[in-house]
Amino acid sequence: MDHSNHVRLTNAELTQDELEGATIYGPDDEKIGSVD
Repeated sequence: MDHSNHVRLTNAELTQDELEGATIYGPDDEKIGSVD
């Protein structure tokens, strides 16, 4: 997946409500964790 075209979150969007449960992917698009 080409992540270079993804819209970045703004500082206002970097909140616990927005990030909780978000999946974290590694450099080869493998799931490596999630935000608790």
